[in-house]
Amino acid sequence: MSYSRPAVALNEQALSVLVTLPVSQEMIGYLAAKAGRFLHSNQMSRARQHVSLAPPGIPRHQLQRICAEPDLPSIESFLTLLVQRSRVQASTLMTSLVYLSRLRARLPSIARGMRCSIYRVLLACLIVAAKYINDTAPQNQHWAHYSCMHGFQHFGFSVRNVNLMERQLLSLLDWDLRIRPDDLYHLLEPFLAPIRIYLHQANERQRRHQRERQLLTEV
Repeated sequence: MSYSRPAVALNEQALSVLVTLPVSQEMIGYLAAKAGRFLHSNQMSRARQHVSLAPPGIPRHQLQRICAEPDLPSIESFLTLLVQRSRVQASTLMTSLVYLSRLRARLPSIARGMRCSIYRVLLACLIVAAKYINDTAPQNQHWAHYSCMHGFQHFGFSVRNVNLMERQLLSLLDWDLRIRPDDLYHLLEPFLAPIRIYLHQANERQRRHQRERQLLTEV
C-alpha cells in the first residue's frame, strides 16, 4: 500500500503520538484478537500439514501437560498478565503485532500445533520485540516466570522452553526483525485513524487562526 506525501506525514505524526500512549486494554485486546484469528487452536488441531509450531528439543509430554489443562486462560488474560508483569510499552506491542503478521504470512494457511501453541507464539513475539527495540529487556528466565498464571496448575513455560521458542520464531522470521513503516500504518490503522483526525483538526484550527491574525494585521 502506498501513501501520498501528506498522508505519510500525517501517519508519521499519528504514530509518534501513539507510541507515547500507555498500553491500554484496547491495545491488548486488539493484539489478542489478531492472534486468535490466525492461530485458532481448533483449526490447528485439525491441520494435517507437517509444519509444527512445537519447538524441537522440548519433550512432548511437557507441552501435553500444559495443553492438558481443562480450561486454558483466555488469550487476552494471558497477554494482559504478560504486559502487567513485564511492563512493556506500546511500541513493544506494536512490534509484536508486526512479527505476528509476518509469521502468519510465512506459515501455510494451516499449521499443525497444540492447544497451547498460540500462547507460545504470543510470548515469543513479545520477547523478540522487547529485545529488538529496547536497550534493556526482561531476561528469558523472567519471561518464564511471567508466563505462570494463578488458577492454572500446569500452565506456564520453563526457561528451556522459552529459549527454544524464541530461537524458533527467529528462524521462522529468517532473522528479519526490521520494522517497515507501511507495516505499522496498515496494522495499526484502528488506532491511527482517530489520532489523524485529531491532528488534522488541530492543524486546521492553527491555519484558521493564522489566517485570522494575518487579516487583522492587514486591516
